Amino acid sequence: MSLVNLEMIKNIRSLKKIKNEDSFSFTNVCSDNRKYVEEDVFLFLEGDNFDAYSFIDNVIKLSGVKTLIIRWSKERENLFKGNHCVLWVTDSLQFIQDLGTLNAKKFRESGKEIVGITGSNGKTTNKEYVSKLLKLKYSEEEILFTKGNLNNHIGVPLTLLRLSHQHKIAIIEMGTSSFGEIKNLCNMAQPTYGLITCIGEAHLEKLKDLDGVLSEKRALYDYINSHNESKKIILNLDDKYLAKLDVTEKVTNFSVDKNKSDNLLKIEENGICLATKLGKISCSNKTIIGNHNWVNLAQCVLLVLEIYPDIYSSLEKNIDSISFDINLNRGSFINWHSAQVYLDAYNANPASMKASILAYIEQTKSITFDDKLFIVGDMNELGESSDGYHVEIGKFLKKIGAKHCWFIGRFSNKYVEGFGHAEAYLDASQCSSKLLESIKNKQYSSVLIKGSRSLQLESILDIKN
Repeated sequence: MSLVNLEMIKNIRSLKKIKNEDSFSFTNVCSDNRKYVEEDVFLFLEGDNFDAYSFIDNVIKLSGVKTLIIRWSKERENLFKGNHCVLWVTDSLQFIQDLGTLNAKKFRESGKEIVGITGSNGKTTNKEYVSKLLKLKYSEEEILFTKGNLNNHIGVPLTLLRLSHQHKIAIIEMGTSSFGEIKNLCNMAQPTYGLITCIGEAHLEKLKDLDGVLSEKRALYDYINSHNESKKIILNLDDKYLAKLDVTEKVTNFSVDKNKSDNLLKIEENGICLATKLGKISCSNKTIIGNHNWVNLAQCVLLVLEIYPDIYSSLEKNIDSISFDINLNRGSFINWHSAQVYLDAYNANPASMKASILAYIEQTKSITFDDKLFIVGDMNELGESSDGYHVEIGKFLKKIGAKHCWFIGRFSNKYVEGFGHAEAYLDASQCSSKLLESIKNKQYSSVLIKGSRSLQLESILDIKN
């Protein structure tokens, strides 16, 4: 049962009028008729290059739609003849942001927790890990978390509007590309707990440098520390930028250095041992790949234990049996023809690129570099430093021993500049057929595919026999 009701809606300043109030229903919101799956609310959004109102004839025919949210104009009102409940608003985006904020407030005031997760890398991974750990306490239906990458000024309020009476906790992923966005998302979601994954070279076009990234990401830290109803935030003191933040009473930190924190993390060959105030948690889960993901797991464990210390014994006993496999594109091994492919094509920046490469090498150490192929695509949104970062990764690949590299994208020549002789392609389609041929000819038995989302590098594997 949804928390949203007409009384809440009538308190939103951007609401102008309601038509057919008796038809009102509000449970799930959709803003894309191409992805519609029996939602009862359709949100018409407008942008510089699109106007969802253009599809109204298609929308009102969708099965199950009962409520429409539309920006009001006299011309539109006169044209609309449907029997749906229509929420005429002055600004559709502002309306859902305000309503999402009210919904989060109502959820939080019922005594339930809202977790905010941000950081340069690993936001989605940490969100997924936390949700999997929480299944030791709640059913899947009782945990609300961000779907996909709906982590911006549109996605966060849409997620908050999914909060219902059945949910016991919410995990909200928060992304950013410019200053002030995390602060605004915090004001909407009103998190009681927080986690900043790391500070890395991401979105430098607008955030400029790592100090700028810290300034933006710390908005979650500032929110937790400045609101009485907020409780704890998790910080990794081995991140030199997060280590700059003051350790307040609302901070739970951890480190691999016993001189930095009582919550000591030891990364072992096939797992971790994490000392917490409740006792030690040891894990050797086979679905975790890469040291960076062991760190992700450690901070998620600390977060969950801060919220629900009563699940310590269950966590200690069952953590090895939890499957932490997540989205195929986010760092998973798959078998493709006769090769083993490590696919991590969801996003990329210098820190995540190095982490992914090292994780791949660690997992394939029984395979020689002669038999390995590194397919590396552009790292986007790095601003004026883009050329230098791509050269740096090329040099990094050379240093760790890579012999065969294919570079893809508009910065492929900069990768080559750092690495030396290698093949360069403008886009994925130019090398997909060649990869299939190379695999069939047994030229490579293992492949890494890593790059920014816009390159859609996973399409390389779509080749059919």
